[in-house]
Amino acid sequence: MFRALQLAAERTGKRVALILSGWAPNAAVENAFRSGAAQFAPDVRLILVEGRDAGARPKTWAAADVFVSLSDNIQETFGLTPIEAMAAALPVVVSDWDGYRDTVRHAVDGFRLPVWAPAAGCGAALAAGMESSVINYDHYCWSAAAATAVEIEPVAEALSALIADPGLRRTMGLSGRARARELFDWPVVFRQYQALWAELDARRRAAAQGAELGAWTAAAPRAAAARLDPFHVFEGYTDRHIAAGTRIRLAPGADAAALEARLGHALFSGLSLSRASVEKLFALAAGGETTVAGAATTLGLNQAVATRITGLLAKMDLVRLG
Repeated sequence: MFRALQLAAERTGKRVALILSGWAPNAAVENAFRSGAAQFAPDVRLILVEGRDAGARPKTWAAADVFVSLSDNIQETFGLTPIEAMAAALPVVVSDWDGYRDTVRHAVDGFRLPVWAPAAGCGAALAAGMESSVINYDHYCWSAAAATAVEIEPVAEALSALIADPGLRRTMGLSGRARARELFDWPVVFRQYQALWAELDARRRAAAQGAELGAWTAAAPRAAAARLDPFHVFEGYTDRHIAAGTRIRLAPGADAAALEARLGHALFSGLSLSRASVEKLFALAAGGETTVAGAATTLGLNQAVATRITGLLAKMDLVRLG
């Protein structure tokens, strides 16, 4: 988000302000966001709003021109904030991720931007670490998110278009507000819940007769549901998966100094990946286009590890995928 906003500010020549409404669990996290904005979006004014202040949140919606949510984590499900933004007649710039894919119409209510995540099977080590308590839940979620990347260039293009065109902002904002009222107003949602309850009741009645119970049991996972490979469980969150044949090429302007700056920043602390391996894969990409499988073979890495490193480098806007 910081990187894309900086690019949009440079391309449009407009004064851009970023309002972050929420709160941090501790001072270290807040400082990471503050310094991250200063380092990666130096020309963007940062405004922090206390999200626990009930009176401040409505003012945030009123002050905004565009809403941005680039979710890339497995904790995000439906995603309420884009709906709130649409109800406030704001155009939305979101990741093409899980629930956002159902709520936001691309190029109508705003823009949904591509997300890359490792293919199923690449998170088995994370699942095992969680199961054995080698890593905790927060580390498990961060390790998955750190290997997941929203494409920065399309985000910058979408933001530039909205920043430069008030008419586009208004048109998309009004489309989103109409959609929010039509599909997500409480009377509409409640009727959908009533239909769901009726369907579940019918399924329970059929299962009680034994017709579906055997098939359901046979299809049940063979591991604890809370300890599965996140890239398998949540593979439906995106259509783009980083796999053996995914091509890796250096991003424009990426160099060793940029890698060092990102690896040394608090926004990328606590990585469950070898720094040396990250540096080697980056150096390989700097030497010319390669693939995940090719990088794994050349560097002697487990392919799942190479896949996660690739996602991390894409997240840092140091490589591009295809």
